[in-house]
Amino acid sequence: MEFKTTLGKGEVAKMLNVCPATLGNWLNNKYYTELKLLGYQKWQHILTPKQLNFLQSKIDIQPNN
Repeated sequence: MEFKTTLGKGEVAKMLNVCPATLGNWLNNKYYTELKLLGYQKWQHILTPKQLNFLQSKIDIQPNN
């Protein structure tokens, strides 16, 4: 399944059962180079479907249907 809507970082952290700081580390350090190519900026609060689909390929995140 693919993401078709946006999600806030807090929602994503809750889906992954990690604290927001852990998610922030993944987004702003571990996967930043790839996410930046998808338009990600460290200060943004909402992740786009394109960014969420990339994360789905890297970590265990699934869209809700």
